[in-house]
Amino acid sequence: MNILQFELWLDCPNSCKFCAIREFKTFKLDKIQLLKKAILELDKINWNNFDELDIIGGELLTEDLTEEHWYYFKIFFEKVIDLLKTNQIQKFYIVSSLLNRCFILKNTLDLFEEYKMLNKLSINTSWDYKDRFNDRNFIIWKDNVQEVLKRGCEVHYETILTEALIKGVLNDEKEAINMISHYNIDLIRPSGSYSHSNEHLKDFFIVRKDFFKFLDKLKILNNRLYENLFNLNKRACEIHTLPTDEVTNRLNNDYIEEVKDELNNCGHDKLYTECYKDSKSCIICDILKYKEINDDNE
Repeated sequence: MNILQFELWLDCPNSCKFCAIREFKTFKLDKIQLLKKAILELDKINWNNFDELDIIGGELLTEDLTEEHWYYFKIFFEKVIDLLKTNQIQKFYIVSSLLNRCFILKNTLDLFEEYKMLNKLSINTSWDYKDRFNDRNFIIWKDNVQEVLKRGCEVHYETILTEALIKGVLNDEKEAINMISHYNIDLIRPSGSYSHSNEHLKDFFIVRKDFFKFLDKLKILNNRLYENLFNLNKRACEIHTLPTDEVTNRLNNDYIEEVKDELNNCGHDKLYTECYKDSKSCIICDILKYKEINDDNE
């Protein structure tokens, strides 16, 4: 799959302690202008190069959005629906934390339901074992997830593979086991924030020996997830960041998250040496070596 991503804006009202872009949460961008820009951008894309589209923030669905914002969201979504109806793209993803009550979620579901396109829409959200939810926003998140599911629309979950999650799985904690076993969840690597504000966050970065124990268990709990761990082919190969006019290209098959990134000697993105708390080893090389040793012996 070749996924194109539009990053509409960077600001976010959530205050997740681990967030890589939390430094941008106070940006006050003109979202109306960015929505207009996104509408125009759709017409510039050569859709022969892509078969799926996703949109992401910052946080897309916030409580301060107005009917004027919905007006432009609706124009954008109707253009996307045309792309789906004409098979220029096969699927459309909306990425949101779903931590806020926002009328645009319901309006969007209504719109796709009206055009009988809910089967080609996926709402992608995040679940994290620690540091994402509090008593209030967890209720909001569950309500939003249920709103999507009751329409028969897909919900896809992503979670950061943190040391806290690994410990939860290794200790057979019910919530961790249930989510890691889910058929529609993917894991993403832990990453440092731009100001290193999450550098010393407890149980965020992975302890290497625990990671190998986790792989032993993941292989049994969710073999699909084990086989696709950190698989970039399920992520966008090209990202258009509208506020900065920046275009990012990934080399997904080579585990290179940006063609301009510094690489390890192994050829993988240097970002994969920043996942462990206690090692600078490349986590992709560790996964490939683990599979080579363990899978070939079966």
